[in-house]
Amino acid sequence: MKSMTRYGRATYTDENISLETEIRSVNSRFLELKISLPRELYFMEIELSKLVKKYINRGKVNVYINFEDKRVPELELNETRLKAYWDIYQKALDVVETKQIIPVTKIISDNDIVRSKQADLQNNEIQTAIVRNLEEALQAHDKMATIEGKSMLNFFEHSLDLMSDKIELIEAAIPPFKKEYFETLKANIKNILFDCAAKDDYRRLLQESALAVEKADVTEEIVRLKDHIAKFRQIMRKEVVNGKSLGFINQEMQREINTTGSKFGRTNVYPHILVVKEEVEKCKEMIANVR
Repeated sequence: MKSMTRYGRATYTDENISLETEIRSVNSRFLELKISLPRELYFMEIELSKLVKKYINRGKVNVYINFEDKRVPELELNETRLKAYWDIYQKALDVVETKQIIPVTKIISDNDIVRSKQADLQNNEIQTAIVRNLEEALQAHDKMATIEGKSMLNFFEHSLDLMSDKIELIEAAIPPFKKEYFETLKANIKNILFDCAAKDDYRRLLQESALAVEKADVTEEIVRLKDHIAKFRQIMRKEVVNGKSLGFINQEMQREINTTGSKFGRTNVYPHILVVKEEVEKCKEMIANVR
């Protein structure tokens, strides 16, 4: 089991470049991937996205790559641009009839005449370093996901144990509830028909009361609920856990305990039902974070 909410970081530096890669992710139903790259590394976005998807298949994922090229830049002079600006400055001096000298350095610094050549990042060594650094960050990210996953597994184990204990108490209360419910209905019928000589009506009402008791029986719901808990345990202990499968089982658990609560109105049992409801809801919130 792994968590979707996690963080990973890796750094790299040598005489030519410095790299820092950070990965942050939170829960999401699908994979939402965003990679933030310096402009000069845009050409690598597709390759890096494919690498991320090998490690992560769900969650809202943000990857930040900071890159510094420490190589001494090569400078180039735009001679055409320099000559054009120089000529216009000379004309400007003639117009204002001044002999003031404009430094060439002023012209160069103000008009982007000297520029750094585009750094050659189509360099196999640099690209390899960027990919390797991202993979190290992904491994750190995955390690944290596994650690968080163990905590989540412990949470589920505790929650399911608590639910199982409460379900046993609910199940034990079913037979006395049915008996008490039937006797109550029977007594009410006797009071209603006390002065009535129609024995057939009395028998018919007793039969309908028995049916009412059966409808109020939650044995089937309890059996299904226990079965869902067993399936939940089975899936969550697998090496690769499908969060969507856990979510589906959780929905079924919620349906069964809600039905139990609506049918089983004994005040001494309802607190146990509430505990199960609360634990099912807690599990639902935690499942949203399972990758």
